[in-house]
Amino acid sequence: MANFLAKGSPMSDEIPSRNFGTPSVETAPSSRRRLVAITAIAGALLVAVVVLLMILMTRGTSDPVSAPGLSTRPTPGPISSPSDAPLASSAPLANPPPLPSSPPGDAPQALTPSFSSFSAPAEESGCSTGGPSFAPTAPGVKVSWATTGAVEVWFVVGNSDAADSRFMQLPLAGTQDDFPYPGDFGCSRDSVDYTLTLVGAGGEHVHKRWTVINTGDKF
Repeated sequence: MANFLAKGSPMSDEIPSRNFGTPSVETAPSSRRRLVAITAIAGALLVAVVVLLMILMTRGTSDPVSAPGLSTRPTPGPISSPSDAPLASSAPLANPPPLPSSPPGDAPQALTPSFSSFSAPAEESGCSTGGPSFAPTAPGVKVSWATTGAVEVWFVVGNSDAADSRFMQLPLAGTQDDFPYPGDFGCSRDSVDYTLTLVGAGGEHVHKRWTVINTGDKF
């Protein structure tokens, strides 16, 4: 057999030669394209992650962003007890109903003004025309009073309404010492009339009139 091959048998010339070396691998340009594609995808994912983080930081925890594909079903909160229910508003009504009015007989009545005490002399003997050793004298009015249910007290010489005359206003209780200015007795007359008028809270007028006779000198 060896001799046959060595002698250049025609059979050896007709068998084609084959290369049984290492199999072929991808060329360099194909590997570069794949690397570029992987790098682009990784960059896009990185940009998406940065944008997502910025959105989360902007909205805060109160407005979470749902990632694609994740369930957005809300988490059930704690069950509130009846005591946690909000109470009804206690604000006043815009137009509250009117309160029932009391019968006229139940309304408090204002006190009618009156004199709880009064004192004044009926005579005045202090008038004097004077003489060689002393000057004429004119005594002042002498009176004391106290009132109940009055809001004003007025004094006038004569029998008119003292409150209407507005001559001299006095305290609700006092004496002639409480007069805002002196009130002299009329020594030029035989007698002098005086009036005290009380004014009640409802505007009522109550009078006390008295007469003082001059038993002294007459000017």
